[in-house]
Amino acid sequence: MNCIYCKFGSSAIVAPIRAVFVPIEEFEEELANLPVKDKAMLMRFSGDGETTLAVNIKEMIRVARKAGFETIAVITNSTLLHDPRVREDLRSSDILIAKLDACNEETFLKVNRPHQDITFEQVIEGLREMRLEYRGSFRIQVMLVNENQAEVDCIAELCSELRPDAVYLSTPRLSKNSSPLPRKVMMEAYLKFRQKSINVLMERLT
Repeated sequence: MNCIYCKFGSSAIVAPIRAVFVPIEEFEEELANLPVKDKAMLMRFSGDGETTLAVNIKEMIRVARKAGFETIAVITNSTLLHDPRVREDLRSSDILIAKLDACNEETFLKVNRPHQDITFEQVIEGLREMRLEYRGSFRIQVMLVNENQAEVDCIAELCSELRPDAVYLSTPRLSKNSSPLPRKVMMEAYLKFRQKSINVLMERLT
C-alpha cells in the first residue's frame, strides 16, 4: 500500500509477491551480537514496507524465539492475511497488530491506495480468518485522517465484529501529506469506540 499518511511520503508500490528480503543467516548473526539485556525487550517485526511480504517471516520468528526473545510482535497492513500460508506463518507470534483504516472499497482506495490486486473485501476476509485462528493477542491499528473521519462509526462497528484485544487509535503526526485531526475530533472518535465496549488506546494528544 501507499497510504496517504505515510511518514515516508509517496513511494512506488511493490507487487504483493513474497520474497526473501533479509537472509535468515544474516538475521541470526545480528541477533547473536545483541546484548543479553536487549533480548528482554519485545521483538517487533515492522518497517517501511509490509512485513508479511517476507516469505521467511515464520523462520525469523522461530530464530528470534530461539535467541531468547520472550515476546514477539508483528505489525501488518493486513493485505495478505487472506492467504492461509501467511496466517500460518504468523501464528507463532505473541502479538499481531493489523491495520484497518476504512470500512468500504472507496475509502480503502482513497486512504490506503493499495496495489491493484488488493481489494478491501480481501482485507476484511483476512482479518476475520486471522481472528478465528490466532491464539496470541490480536490488535487493530486505526489511523484517522480527513478522508476517513466521517466513517468512524462504521470502522468501529467492524472492529467490534472482529473482537480485537485492543484497538490503537491514532492520527498522523509526521506525515508530509496528511495533517493530524483536532483533539476534539479524536476524543469523539475514541468515545464511539468505547461505546461499543472496545478496549481502545489512543496516542497522547498535545
